[in-house]
Amino acid sequence: MKPVWLLKWGRRMKTILALATVATALMSSPASAQADFTGATINYSYYFPTTGDLYTSTNYVVGPGVEVLNVANDPAITLDISGNTIMVDYYRSANWSNFLFNGWVISDQINGLNDITGVTINPSSTWLAFNQSNIAFTADSITVNWAALNFSSGDRLLLDVTFAAGGVPEPSTWAMMLLGFGCVGFAMRRRRNTTSFARSA
Repeated sequence: MKPVWLLKWGRRMKTILALATVATALMSSPASAQADFTGATINYSYYFPTTGDLYTSTNYVVGPGVEVLNVANDPAITLDISGNTIMVDYYRSANWSNFLFNGWVISDQINGLNDITGVTINPSSTWLAFNQSNIAFTADSITVNWAALNFSSGDRLLLDVTFAAGGVPEPSTWAMMLLGFGCVGFAMRRRRNTTSFARSA
């Protein structure tokens, strides 16, 4: 028969290991995703004449100030991201060439954002040539194709972006948490059974 101190030590070690498993699961769970662009790391990529032809690409951390100072390498066109809004400003008049694709894609680089659920034109936009058919989106990207559209100096495009309400933990996180709680439950049950046996003896 094992000494009492060894039994107690074994019970304590099981409890410590179970609690460590739970703590590991909680610490490894992803940070809560956010429902706006503020502080997010996004990629801006411009494509033409097709979506397979990358013209320029840069990562940005969304914060104060304008992110893209030269859309399509043109300093007269800027793109600013803030909160739930994307704003494009034109400082000269011209038109976008009529390629199969002539536009940009913004995407979430580190899954820091909740899923995108909608992209709509804000009524304050003054660029009337642009319409909803020029926009496409997925859960983690927004695509704008403005091929063949004319623009004038002073035009502004405002896009409102909506995100899902909250993030969902990854399956691996749930599995680790359940394993941790299972270990705690098992250790507590074993402790009760050992205590009960000691009393009956």
